[in-house]
Amino acid sequence: MNIEDIIEILEKENIQLEWLNLNNFLGIYIRIDNQDIIVINNRLKNIKEIKLSLIHELGHFFTGTIYFCDMDRYYIAKCEYKALKWASMFLMPKEKIVEAINKGITEVWELAEYFEVSEELVGFRLCLPDLQDIKEVF
Repeated sequence: MNIEDIIEILEKENIQLEWLNLNNFLGIYIRIDNQDIIVINNRLKNIKEIKLSLIHELGHFFTGTIYFCDMDRYYIAKCEYKALKWASMFLMPKEKIVEAINKGITEVWELAEYFEVSEELVGFRLCLPDLQDIKEVF
């Protein structure tokens, strides 16, 4: 999945995309006056980081996980987990992981290159329950 595909999803879902200096944040998802907005840190230069930030914020949109920074940290962690889970499953669906394994791509770094994501995201994805039946490959 490339940036153009993600922009297409944003347009289909009528999500506004903005670029701002967010200091310590890679991106945020907000809703103002019934308008969904994803803001990406304009300091991001790496295409992979931009792509992952966009998909993560789309995860907040599709899972309905919105929070404010002063909310309970456990609630925030739960929202972040749901968005990350959605993003990892969207970018690496089980059937595509099985396809990769059948091609001999079994190392975490190989899967990261194959799916054009970070090794951390691959590691997270491999721990989700729907992949437990193929986990012995790793």
